[in-house]
Amino acid sequence: LWRQGKKRLTRADRVVMPEFANLRDVIRGNNFDVVETADPVLYPGAYAAYIACREEGTPLVSRASATKHLPNIVPRVKTEAVIEYASGFLFVSPMTHDRYVEQGYLEASDKRAEYTGHPVDIDLFSDERSYSDTDPIVVLSVGVLEERKGYKMIAEAVRQLHESGVSFRWHIVGSGELRSWLHTFVRRHDLGNVIKLHGQIPHEEINDMYASA
Repeated sequence: LWRQGKKRLTRADRVVMPEFANLRDVIRGNNFDVVETADPVLYPGAYAAYIACREEGTPLVSRASATKHLPNIVPRVKTEAVIEYASGFLFVSPMTHDRYVEQGYLEASDKRAEYTGHPVDIDLFSDERSYSDTDPIVVLSVGVLEERKGYKMIAEAVRQLHESGVSFRWHIVGSGELRSWLHTFVRRHDLGNVIKLHGQIPHEEINDMYASA
């Protein structure tokens, strides 16, 4: 919606999108088999979906992808109501599940939790190229440049691979607190032909970046 130029109102970290104001009306009376909603800790729409699902007797499944603790946008009592009602939770990784456990929303042994991984659209990201032993290994990283993501560890591994004679290229897309550290690392070890920092690129170009790796 943001890319389409939709208006949005922000207050601190909360985003209110008027386009979702009729969410309850969409759920009511449509006899859905199940409703999947966003992270109830972060999105007020999850509570709106829960209210409608409770009235209709419709099963609700919640999903979550954030791995780090973010400000609780939704009052805890509302988040807990959604979590208590939900019949399942879709977590993209164990780390997203850990966040719920650490914040006291779920027990670690809760059987409703499922790990989905990050699904891939193979029509967009299929690999139809052929490789030879002489082609350089091309690795692509896309994401926020934070220490917890392991960029320093990867940088050191790339340096060692390069010095051992492995033909290697590492492309980095994204911005963040480690950008200046990575620039310094590349200059210090003369890795300008090995490590390429692209910064942020338009979303519509990301498919080509993935296809090149």
